[in-house]
Order: sequence, then structure tokens, then C-alpha cells
Amino acid sequence: MEDVESIVKNPSAWVPQLYFDLIARVIPGVFLLVLFLFETKRDLMVSLVLGQPKGLGFAESFLSLSILLVVGLFASYVISVILWGIFHSIVEVVKTLCNLNFDTETFVPMDQKELAKKYEAIKKTDPNGGGRITKLKAEIHLVSTLIAGSLGLIAAHFFMDNPASILWGYIILLWGAFGSLLHFRSRLYNVIESHDAALEIQKLLNNKLQATQ
Repeated sequence: MEDVESIVKNPSAWVPQLYFDLIARVIPGVFLLVLFLFETKRDLMVSLVLGQPKGLGFAESFLSLSILLVVGLFASYVISVILWGIFHSIVEVVKTLCNLNFDTETFVPMDQKELAKKYEAIKKTDPNGGGRITKLKAEIHLVSTLIAGSLGLIAAHFFMDNPASILWGYIILLWGAFGSLLHFRSRLYNVIESHDAALEIQKLLNNKLQATQ
């Protein structure tokens, strides 16, 4: 009962956990799915955005859009997971070939086990800090998926007869996603290190207090 009350009183600790899939998978998946459909099925997407599809009444149009929404949410989740898997595997290969030491999920420059140990310690001692780290991890997941998706859209664009301006939009998306990845990675590393340092200081203070008693 106490755990339930603490969760309700401290939403900053559970919101990032609860919405990790929404932040990291559903949002980028929906965004990339819509871009892909605009790239490959432009006329259909324009008719859906500007008005009901041709040949359908209001009821049929509402039902078709509802089904499309549900299917789209599931599809976006799957697409995001697959894109993340592709991106993660490429990063893992580069990491191995270049003998680099960083966590392949967050790109933080520390061993994966070390990061996990610090993360769990922070979650136990500081739920707010743990929730903040979880949110940053989700945001890194989001922009990593956007990087993989934008590369796929750039490749698909060369097989479609669409304006060159759209290609520049994909390039800007790739640039922004990569810049965001560097930003979130830096923030996550700083948060983990600052919380870890605070925990070490607290341990020292506790040890001195026990020694004086």
C-alpha cells in the first residue's frame, strides 16, 4: 500500500517509466510512418488529411480512419523496434571493430554493466533522478530511431518521383536527430555522474557519522 501511495505522490518517478514506450517507440514510429506514406502514397495521405477519402460516406470514412489509426499505432511500434534494432546492430559492429568502450543503448562513454549498476543505485536512492534518467534514455531511443528512419527515407526518396525539397527535409531531420542524440547523451552522462558523485559524498558522510558515534 505504501508503494502505491509513494507512486501517486511522486509522479515524476513513474511517468517516464510508464511512457517509455510512448516516448521511445510510438512517437517516432508514427512520425516516420506518416512521412513514409507521404513519400509513397501522397494522393491517399492528402485525401485523408484534407477531407474524407473518395467514394466513402461519413460512417465508412470514420470507420476506416479508426481502423487505420489502431493499425497505424501497432505498425509504428513495430517499425520503431525494427529500426532501433538495425541502428543498434550497426553501432555494435562499429564499436567492436573500432574497439570502443561505450554503452550501445545510450552512447554514454562507460561500460554497459557499470552504467546499469549506477542507474539502479540512483533509482533506489533518488526516484526523481531515476525518472529523469529514464526519460533521457527514452529520448535517446527516440532520436536514434529517427536517425535510422531518416536514412531509410533518404534512400527511398531516390526511387520515387517526388520534389527535391522533400529530400532536404529528410536531410535536416537526420541532422537534427543526430545533434539531439549528442545533446541527450551529454545530458544523461552529466546526470549520472552528478548523482553518482552525490551518492559517494553521502556514503562518506554516513561513514564519518557512524565513526563518531
